[in-house]
Amino acid sequence: DITVVDLGAGFMLLSMMAVELGAQTVYAIERNSLVADVGRQILHRNRMTKKVHVVEEDSLYITSDDIPVVPDILVSETLDSWIIGEGFLSTLNDLKLRGYVNRDTVIVPSRGKLYMQLVQSQYSLPANHSVHHFQFDPLLTLKPFTHMVLREHNVQVNLSEPVDAFDFDFQGYFPSDDPHDHILYPYPNGIFDIRRFAIPITATGAIHGAVFWFDVAMDEEATIHLSNAPSSSTHWRPMLCLFGDDYYVTKGSTVYMEVSRLSERFTFAFDRIATTTAATAS
Repeated sequence: DITVVDLGAGFMLLSMMAVELGAQTVYAIERNSLVADVGRQILHRNRMTKKVHVVEEDSLYITSDDIPVVPDILVSETLDSWIIGEGFLSTLNDLKLRGYVNRDTVIVPSRGKLYMQLVQSQYSLPANHSVHHFQFDPLLTLKPFTHMVLREHNVQVNLSEPVDAFDFDFQGYFPSDDPHDHILYPYPNGIFDIRRFAIPITATGAIHGAVFWFDVAMDEEATIHLSNAPSSSTHWRPMLCLFGDDYYVTKGSTVYMEVSRLSERFTFAFDRIATTTAATAS
């Protein structure tokens, strides 16, 4: 008999699909009580209540009473444009540490990559600094770090080729293999994943930010992929991340950049910008 855990089950779509594909028992974990209640109604409407058991609880607090066996398969759609921004990595590793998922459990999705590309974007330009007859010029002094869903008109110039920023092995990685790299909630005090890049600049312009997107492999053999690259048409859109300062670069120069990950949170820093002529930053 196949047992499945649906992590962040929502309105039970993946749980019902698992039953249709042969699962005998599905434990659908959903912490939002309103969503869980509607999910139960959907299961009842589709005559799935005997095989899908709704666990209305945050996965951090489930016990063996909620999930009495280690599942054969764990499936989750708790992904966002950053892959891990909805907490999938943290919650998955928590389940691994507490023995609710073992090395024989098939994880879907199996792994994922996060890509980034430096861009010049019109969204970094000053917004309207007057409304009606009121002046808001001081707003122009603010340079916040922000991010937003990418739209076609957000990017003016791609200033680099895509860079492979992070690789997440949901299937193979176990926190117990590396006791210094726990990924738990609440967030640990300290940055545990820092990547440094030397990025060749392919066009002259001002680096206002970077576009991020993912490529997810559903199976270990990587035969089934899901991507939200700028050219794709998935539900998830790429993210445009603005750095707050303008970094002026010329074609042929190299940007030295650091990207840090603290659990599901990313930060960015420029070490230096090197060119064959003159380079200025901010």
